[in-house]
Amino acid sequence: MRKLTLLSNASTSVSSPEPDNPDENNRAGEIPKGIAGLFSAIQDEWDRAEEVIKLAEQVTAHAVIPSIQELRYAGRRLIDALHAYTSGEPIDRVLALLEDARFSCHRSRHDAIDAAISTMGIDSEAIARQMGYDIVHSSYPDYVNFLRRLDEVRRAIVTSRGRRSDRDEIYAAITAGDFPGLVQDYKDLRRSEVTMRIIAGRKKLGIWISLLAGVALALPGYVMSWYFWQYPRPAAEA
Repeated sequence: MRKLTLLSNASTSVSSPEPDNPDENNRAGEIPKGIAGLFSAIQDEWDRAEEVIKLAEQVTAHAVIPSIQELRYAGRRLIDALHAYTSGEPIDRVLALLEDARFSCHRSRHDAIDAAISTMGIDSEAIARQMGYDIVHSSYPDYVNFLRRLDEVRRAIVTSRGRRSDRDEIYAAITAGDFPGLVQDYKDLRRSEVTMRIIAGRKKLGIWISLLAGVALALPGYVMSWYFWQYPRPAAEA
């Protein structure tokens, strides 16, 4: 019986060693407010980035690879920050890694907006050139207003390049305001493209019909002129 009691006490002492680093108890307990706040901010930024990426993919019709890569970098920084924190590295190092992860989420959102705005501009101008501005206006009356709002966002993006300290605020305003509406307007424009093609086809058909009708009306006169030129009537005898 005494032997079993000794073994039990020995097992208890082995399973509960005293930490070598006095800070380990704090690291294993409650997360400091600064780190917890950054994790919450990263979650919010990640969610917003994913939302904008999905909107951009509806415009570009393919994955926005630069944005996805930035989220991958953010995930890598999160793993590095967790490793640094659990390894007892300085808190400043952990905070720096978390800030980098949050900034990668910002860049992801920026890249997605840039890709979508570029695609909208190229496609809307191509549709107008192909169909004709008169047909686009008749099929999608809000076309001019769409171009105006699109140009405003383009100018804001250009401004952000020269004001790096305000870049995220500018893109945040685009995300919250103009961008979702522009995506919806762009989708409406593309849906109107079917109507535009029908109108353009009828317009071309009408041109061909008018051309053929003109030829048909003019042809007899040309034939008669050619006949009398080839076979002139003999002059009447005096």
